[in-house]
Amino acid sequence: MELRRWIQVLCILPALQDFMDFRVYSMPCPDTHYLIDKRCCLKCPAGESVERHCKVGHNTTCKPCKDGTNYQEAANGETSCRTCNQQYKSNRKVLKDCTRFHNKKYGDCNPGYYHNRAFDVCKKCTTCPAGYGVNKKCANYSDTECDKKKCGVGTYSDQDSYTQRCMQCTVCKNGEEMFSECTPFTNYECRPKTTAKITTTPTTEITTSSTQIGRTVGNKSPTSAGREERESWVMPFFIAAMALLLVLFIAFVIGVTIWCHMQSRTRQQNVIIQAEDPQIVQRLTKFVDDPESVCLPANEERCYPYHEVPNRKPGRIQENGMMLRDVSHDIIEELANFLNPTSPPSNWRKVASMLDFPWNVINNLALCPTSATQQLLERWGTKRDSTVYKLYLILKDIGRDDAAEVIERLLVQPVPSCPKSI
Repeated sequence: MELRRWIQVLCILPALQDFMDFRVYSMPCPDTHYLIDKRCCLKCPAGESVERHCKVGHNTTCKPCKDGTNYQEAANGETSCRTCNQQYKSNRKVLKDCTRFHNKKYGDCNPGYYHNRAFDVCKKCTTCPAGYGVNKKCANYSDTECDKKKCGVGTYSDQDSYTQRCMQCTVCKNGEEMFSECTPFTNYECRPKTTAKITTTPTTEITTSSTQIGRTVGNKSPTSAGREERESWVMPFFIAAMALLLVLFIAFVIGVTIWCHMQSRTRQQNVIIQAEDPQIVQRLTKFVDDPESVCLPANEERCYPYHEVPNRKPGRIQENGMMLRDVSHDIIEELANFLNPTSPPSNWRKVASMLDFPWNVINNLALCPTSATQQLLERWGTKRDSTVYKLYLILKDIGRDDAAEVIERLLVQPVPSCPKSI
């Protein structure tokens, strides 16, 4: 009976072994172990790898990783350590070097660089030129953005920079004066005010009140006293300078006015033409107040009858400022009868040339020969120097005395007559 039981136990043992192996194979290993050959072996700690797996009666054998070459960051069942990252990333901060416990770790890019994600490299930040401020600063993953326009009024940027924005121009402090203006490229430049040093001789006052005032002034600090001296000196000097400039300006204006008046009188005296042609004398006789006698100049006190005046003429032709546009239409028509192309000899082209009309205008006027002179004089009459006297001189110059007779009566200045003897 006893033998039979032992035989049954021996028959059950293989089946029980298979059942236990099946349970172990199908159950997961705990986090501190790893599965290998249907066995759960203890993991090696961080910084080490498996040298020999566990077996019945023996635990896992581990070996350490080599610093700077390989590593294991956590407990593991790997048979070799992981290789350190030897790739060099320029312009990038190294947070941790490779040890047997962790790989090399990189941080953000160095200052002045940003991370270009497309190529996984650090690129240099764009620099904004002086005068153009930074609109958006260079960041870890974005480049600099510069202002598209120069710094506005009252702001400046004086450096080529990837951080400097357009800054507000500073104001000179009290006791300083501006040496140079603020521009988009430079700030105000200030310097201490330079004033002449005024020295005064102290005087002694007899009265008590004056003595007290002198003591009060003497107790002031040298800085405040010097500032008051400068301020009291600058304002009177400025007022005196402005007054002097005003006087000089008024004197200049008066001088120019007098000079222009004298030049005008000189020109008027130079343009007087004494009538010397006997025929002109006959035409001018009718404008004399008394045709029977003519006064001599002031240095000759005698008066002669007209026919006895020695080498004297009864009138003179003189510039009187009359403009051609003020002449009546009848006189213009009379001039046209002498000068139009249909009335030979026709000198209107020569007159037009001497009046500074270009040849293309003269040719256009010739298309209407019956009214060429009228149009010529009408156009010339709009100019500032279109005086009757100037036209008279031109007509005399080209030998058209017949046409000059039409306007010479507008220029005659009568000679004063002597009082008749009783």
